[in-house]
Amino acid sequence: MTINIIEHTPYIWNKKKWYFLSIFYAKEKWRKLTDEIICFYNKRQSLFEAYIITFSRIKGEQIRVTFVTSENDNYNYSNEIQSYFQSCININPSISKVSFPYGSAIWCNYPNNSLAWDKFKLTYYSIQDVHLYKKTLDVILNSTNNNFLEDNFFSVGMYLITKGLFCIDKKIQKKILLHIINAISKDFKLDSWVKDQINKFDILKVCDTIESYNNEYESEYSKEMLNWLNEVKIFLKIHDYKSLYFLIIRVMGLTILRQLIILTLLNKWFDTKLEK
Repeated sequence: MTINIIEHTPYIWNKKKWYFLSIFYAKEKWRKLTDEIICFYNKRQSLFEAYIITFSRIKGEQIRVTFVTSENDNYNYSNEIQSYFQSCININPSISKVSFPYGSAIWCNYPNNSLAWDKFKLTYYSIQDVHLYKKTLDVILNSTNNNFLEDNFFSVGMYLITKGLFCIDKKIQKKILLHIINAISKDFKLDSWVKDQINKFDILKVCDTIESYNNEYESEYSKEMLNWLNEVKIFLKIHDYKSLYFLIIRVMGLTILRQLIILTLLNKWFDTKLEK
């Protein structure tokens, strides 16, 4: 199949070239695509300083990948990146279960098995950020067992958000939680919607689950989770929990609605602890 190359100019920030590529690919094959991205990077580590993978369902199921060159690299790698991944999806196309033709509505999806440049931006990272992005990805891939359904992502997201919160001082955990809830909900009138969704949960069961997270022993962690927690502790020496929270939801592509459900359930667990 002929590959049509779209002329593209990478974003330049801090003397580095940033390549932001959205690969619209059905979630059932996200693991396959993730492996291809890692393989592409591993064979080109002399060209790229870092790569970051995040997931999204905005305007189509997609994996968003960022490649960053070292300083003052004047070569444009856009064609190489695009050719590689267009070839990958041509050879192994995915079949989307979501039918929403591109071009027929304001909030339409992009076509499945297609590429798009610069539909997102990620223009700051530190060494700690990159390490944590990768460790978070490792936990997601290990925990989902190649099942990228939204409910699975929701469960993993709740686990990571909760475990990250437990890494900071107990005295300020609930205060920080409420601060984040207020920050992400202030522009949305979602009270009734969130309440309706929360009412679908068995609150006692959810609180028991969160309590089990709180009581886990190190010996119970997977290798990926243990590495993630170690990286989180390093990250939190430099950044606050809010930064950690937004990194987690960015990697997982959790919507604001999903975030509010997780945070509200976590807040209910805190309330039950105070009642005892």
